[in-house]
Amino acid sequence: MLSLLKESEFKGKFYDGKPAKVFELQNETGFKVWIMDIGATIIRCSISVDHHSRNLILPIPSLDFYLKQSAYINSIVGRYANRIANAKYDCNGETIELDTNSGKNCLHGGFNGFDKRRWKVNSKGKNSVEFHLFSEDGDQGFPGNIDIFVEYKILESNELQINFKSFTDKKTPLNLTSHSYFNLNELDQAGLEQFLKIDSQKYLPVNEDGIPDNSFKSVRETDFDFTNIKKVGVDFLKSKDQQQVSGYDHSFLLDGAKKLVLLSADKKVSMTLITSKPAIHIYTGNFLGECTSSTNTPYNNYSGIAIEPQFLPDSPNQLWHEDTFLEPGEQYDHYIHLKFDKAKP
Repeated sequence: MLSLLKESEFKGKFYDGKPAKVFELQNETGFKVWIMDIGATIIRCSISVDHHSRNLILPIPSLDFYLKQSAYINSIVGRYANRIANAKYDCNGETIELDTNSGKNCLHGGFNGFDKRRWKVNSKGKNSVEFHLFSEDGDQGFPGNIDIFVEYKILESNELQINFKSFTDKKTPLNLTSHSYFNLNELDQAGLEQFLKIDSQKYLPVNEDGIPDNSFKSVRETDFDFTNIKKVGVDFLKSKDQQQVSGYDHSFLLDGAKKLVLLSADKKVSMTLITSKPAIHIYTGNFLGECTSSTNTPYNNYSGIAIEPQFLPDSPNQLWHEDTFLEPGEQYDHYIHLKFDKAKP
């Protein structure tokens, strides 16, 4: 069931002086997802556990809050999720210079990324809503006019599907993802208390600026080994690779199944993620303490875990990474599917 919430139910005005449009998707079991047109952002996602509504992601209390935070909370980021080193790359003998917004690098598409745009509603269905954004040639330095479509769809099986589609008229790197922060636990229990399993044998070390050092490492016998489910906080900050970025802020190269499982601390709720992308970036909310929660108290660092399926960081500059360029005549077609399950009594 799809419904448009009243403007008064989500306070604040966007830069154009108008409120956000918020859509609620709900299935017969009570699984609910609220999405706004600003950033095509999930503002809340909940499920009923023991007859009480439980948030599954960090909620966004108002548009005013969203516009003040800088953690990309639950938004669609692009054109290029993650970092591009020195905010430039070479293509066909030409150096393409991008917007710089993270030190000397380009992060999540630049200063005015897709998370800061009002998306148009392209279509609505009984259990889905699709947003559209047009990004013109030269937007934040990126070449090509591109059309981006993001569909949110819920199923009766408590699955949220996020489907991406895009087209360009000029060769351009494209790496779209949902930057949602997950915490399946009750109340304000730390995100690090969740259990995590990733189908990955390799992770990508980065320097203190989040730029890869050109070599994968095996997760085996390291604090990056999530091949068997374990509590996220068990091996937290044990190695230099974590310490220099204040926690996990790394990409894991996925095995064939391309799957991840997250489990609440009380083991009453689980999330299974599958994706078409080759990697998942795990960010443990290392600087979330700078944000404000819905109860007007600061989010603590590590309150939620951002799970971002994507191409590897800095891929346009790394010849050994998978090709992330979209060409004219091609269709960008990727997905993130999230299935939430409750433990049987």
